[in-house]
Amino acid sequence: DHAVGALCSSSRYSNGKEGRKPIANHWINDLRPWQIRKLCSGSKPADEAIYYEYLSQLLHPTEGHEKAREDEGLVKEWCTLSVKTTSSGFIWRTVDKTRMDNFKTVASRKDTNHRHYHRDLPFLMELSIAHGQRDLFLDLVDEMLDNPAYASNREVMTTVLENVRKIGKEALGMNESIDAFDDKTIRWIVSLFEKMALNCEDGFVSVPKEVYELWSACEHPLGSSAAPGEEERAFLQILARDSAPKCSLDTMSLWAERGRPAGDELLSALHTTLTRGAQMGVHEELSSTLLHIHQWQLESNYEAQQQHQEPKKDIWSRMKHGHLAVQK
Repeated sequence: DHAVGALCSSSRYSNGKEGRKPIANHWINDLRPWQIRKLCSGSKPADEAIYYEYLSQLLHPTEGHEKAREDEGLVKEWCTLSVKTTSSGFIWRTVDKTRMDNFKTVASRKDTNHRHYHRDLPFLMELSIAHGQRDLFLDLVDEMLDNPAYASNREVMTTVLENVRKIGKEALGMNESIDAFDDKTIRWIVSLFEKMALNCEDGFVSVPKEVYELWSACEHPLGSSAAPGEEERAFLQILARDSAPKCSLDTMSLWAERGRPAGDELLSALHTTLTRGAQMGVHEELSSTLLHIHQWQLESNYEAQQQHQEPKKDIWSRMKHGHLAVQK
């Protein structure tokens, strides 16, 4: 108890003019996190700040303790506190940037230090979406789809799909909180739908249906009989230029089945899709043909080398290749 009291007493003055001083290093081998948490469980914001500072030094990617960084409970607690908003009276403050950076150290693959931590991807995903970290959420989804343990978990993937749909509709620019059509995010989401179809269980997601539903969300205000609006045309360009050709054609087919007009934009997108499909098909055929030719060349060169190879001088090799002459 004396050690804990000394730690918390000294930590209140750890951010002076001389810069931040370590508050946990001298006590880290003698105290346990639950002891610090218990003492810092008061109602004052300063108490939580002390505990958070302790965790930040304990879990520091280079100066902290490896075993602590591998502790699931401690990492989750640190992440939760890192994205927690604080209040002053009736005014809610935004999350502190330094704390958010700490969270991203664990959650983001772009930070090279993320490998040092125990990472519960569904947990990190939930925190990301809850605090408006849209790009981080999508990157975590991309990472989860590369992991068969997550990709085959229908419950986890159902939650993922629901949130991807929600972000997709926000990125269309139809929401008052979003300024404009987010081209980058829409492209990312379409690619995630395609990745889900490949990596998740069969029948979990229909890419043309998902893409069409997203496309329909930016429908012209006058209804389906009107010509495509600006957002619809932008979506159509993404579909034609970036989506897999088969997905694009199936989605456009759904568009036609629902009675939408086939204007110049749709015909142009169809032309682009068919051209891309033909180019990709030719490329695959050429790649296969070139591979066969290359293999044939290797085999031919090997046979030629064998035929023109100078026979070895020892008697057994000359006998083996029929080059041994016997005088009678």
